[in-house]
Amino acid sequence: MVKNPEDYRWSSYNAYVGRKRKDRYIDKEEIRKYLGMESKNYRFFVLNGMLTGEKEDDIFRDVYGGFLLGKAQFIKEKLKELKTQAESDKISYSKELHLGIEPDVIIEEVARRFKKNPQDLIDSKKRPAIEKQAAIYLIRRHTGLTNGEIGKIFKMKAQAVSKAGIKIERLVKENRKIRNQVNKLISIFEG
Repeated sequence: MVKNPEDYRWSSYNAYVGRKRKDRYIDKEEIRKYLGMESKNYRFFVLNGMLTGEKEDDIFRDVYGGFLLGKAQFIKEKLKELKTQAESDKISYSKELHLGIEPDVIIEEVARRFKKNPQDLIDSKKRPAIEKQAAIYLIRRHTGLTNGEIGKIFKMKAQAVSKAGIKIERLVKENRKIRNQVNKLISIFEG
């Protein structure tokens, strides 16, 4: 890298601090609104960060919002990726946890409803695996397990568990037959 931010050719820093006449890609007014500081304050912010030696993690420690720039499709893809990442190791449905229901009980009931052997349901690789997705959905909804822990049961990565949960939620909204099947299973565990 470089010692001075204005020396880095590919940075928008010079446009932000007013050292570059006009940059057609930079809307200084919009950036000022988001950052809440004028150009000279931004320059001080950057230089101060360099002097104190803060790591990138420290810089963003108190950030709670932001924005994405790009075409609509790019933004949709990035938001989808962020959603998947955010859910990957977290407990889903934390407000609706019904602790005490064991994953095995859920798997057995889902397997029974779909006329499958519980172990076959766990090991199933066929697509679409509606019954497996339903079991994952219910385990996420009714246990305190993380996606990583659920993944160990089904021999899947945490991200795959998250995607399966998201997919079945979408299918429940779009497909009446699947919605009815999942709602019958939900009623068993929620009374």
